[in-house]
Amino acid sequence: MTEQQIYLKIESFLKYADKQLLDAVSLPGGRIRLFAANPESYNCNYAVINQWLDVDETIEAAEEEFAGRDIFPCRFYGAPDSVELEQLRPAFIRHGYSIKVLEEIHMMALCQWKKDSCCCEYSTYWQQQELTPEEKTFVLDSVEGEYALFHIQRQLRRGCGKMLFAQKGQTIVGALLYTIQGDTVMISDDYTPLDYAKKELVEQLVCLSVQQCRTEQKELLFARVKGKQAFALYETMGFSPVKMTPLWWAVKGALPPWLEKQS
Repeated sequence: MTEQQIYLKIESFLKYADKQLLDAVSLPGGRIRLFAANPESYNCNYAVINQWLDVDETIEAAEEEFAGRDIFPCRFYGAPDSVELEQLRPAFIRHGYSIKVLEEIHMMALCQWKKDSCCCEYSTYWQQQELTPEEKTFVLDSVEGEYALFHIQRQLRRGCGKMLFAQKGQTIVGALLYTIQGDTVMISDDYTPLDYAKKELVEQLVCLSVQQCRTEQKELLFARVKGKQAFALYETMGFSPVKMTPLWWAVKGALPPWLEKQS
């Protein structure tokens, strides 16, 4: 595939990935995605402004919708079809929003796998059903809040995701979320040591994901990669960065602590 084809596939994936997981509400100049049972989750509850109509009306409509569902604060996301942030920034500031651009998150697509084989230090297995109590505990210990757990379980139940777990003995030491949409797969999260000191673990999980993609005859595998260490590691495995608009959030009031510390 050409760079442009890869870009368009990733753009389409990101634009519609939550369509199979979340409820939709229309706005005058955009949309909202909702999972009201999980009100604290930003990934599951957000608004997008995708038309340059009356931006102020769209912001006010989103705030009313979120408030009516007891979801606070109202937040907007820089989805691929969003109006550019710099056009929206004055309106967000007018309405009292804080803005965070996530410069250190990159989309990287597998162009040429550079590893001969998977290392076998860890035992691994795929989970496509309800997570076990041990798996739930591992996920909760790996992230802040329960939003990721709810989101993962919904993906598994609806058949649009798989979870790959790695064990050392009987202890879970790492996991990877494999999200599927048509012929495209995204490694949306890898739950592994944050300092990547055990890079062999990440390599083994990604290697098995590559094998799974080939078995399922998927056309594109890409990853959402955060930070310089992770970027370098994925690059050594044969992933290349895809030039896309940086992710951003606009949040009513102050940024939450987890977002404030994001690079």
